[in-house]
Amino acid sequence: MNQLLQKVIVAMSGGVDSSVSAKLLVDQGYQIQGVYMRNWTEEFEKNGQIICLQQTDEADARQVAAQIGIPFSVVNFEKEYAQNVLDYLFTGHYARKQFNEISGLWQLLKGVDENKDQSYFLAAINQNQLAKVIFPVGDFQKTDIRKIAKENGLIVHNKPDSQGLCFVGEVRIKKFLQTKLAPQKGDIITVDGDRVGEHDGVWYYTIGQRHGFGYGGGSQEPYYVVDKDLKQNILYVAAGQNHPALYKTELTASNLSWISGQAPEFNQTLQAKIRYRQADQNCVITKIAGEQVKVTFTQPQRAVTPGQFIVFYQNEICLGGGIIN
Repeated sequence: MNQLLQKVIVAMSGGVDSSVSAKLLVDQGYQIQGVYMRNWTEEFEKNGQIICLQQTDEADARQVAAQIGIPFSVVNFEKEYAQNVLDYLFTGHYARKQFNEISGLWQLLKGVDENKDQSYFLAAINQNQLAKVIFPVGDFQKTDIRKIAKENGLIVHNKPDSQGLCFVGEVRIKKFLQTKLAPQKGDIITVDGDRVGEHDGVWYYTIGQRHGFGYGGGSQEPYYVVDKDLKQNILYVAAGQNHPALYKTELTASNLSWISGQAPEFNQTLQAKIRYRQADQNCVITKIAGEQVKVTFTQPQRAVTPGQFIVFYQNEICLGGGIIN
């Protein structure tokens, strides 16, 4: 197909990755439309000034679009984001795809830059979506992306990587959650059954998180969250970041999504990640009742968190994933 006839929507976050993606596609002859998704607005005070980081990102995206000469628009998805994406959001630039001539299917591959690979966030994509999506920076190292941005005079070439939520930016996570989940006091109990404090609501804490309210059991090791009881609003903790209660060798997962449209062969050794940027972990997947699978790891995994995604790989190919039970 003539690329000059192809119109491509580039989701521009105001960062260097999406900016260079747009520039690369322009240079390749695509008709580009830059779009900034306004998903969340939060203001905070700093040095007596009211600051909205989302407005800064939007302004950066708009200026980059002007620099490279593409039309730019803003779409407001704040209502939809609040309703549908607070729990699950996937997007990513550092990934690749290839068409497998033998199977006749598209495959999602890891990005070349192992430190920036974002295939983890795309595990729920299907064949129709994968066939249409483009990953302009998947074959580059992040250092190359910054170099390209600088060479082309893009204002975001030295902008720090965002540590916030995708297409939302830097937000205070607890305040973000409080817009949907009101505080509710509950007990903090150790794995030995001792009550050691009070929390504001188990939904504000993550398995493996250092709680930060004190030290455990006469030792000088801080407490870490090892489990949560949502019904009784109890937070369970253990002293020390390597406490055995933080580790598991098995988990079950459901709501499975396979990029090829069908599950891989069970009982073979694959790899998995239970969080972004985790190194690949060898595992075996076993089918159990219904649409659930059991995952058994070669090495114990720290802070297995229900509700998070587990994503499966076969070397550099992302196979799909599911939700940890």
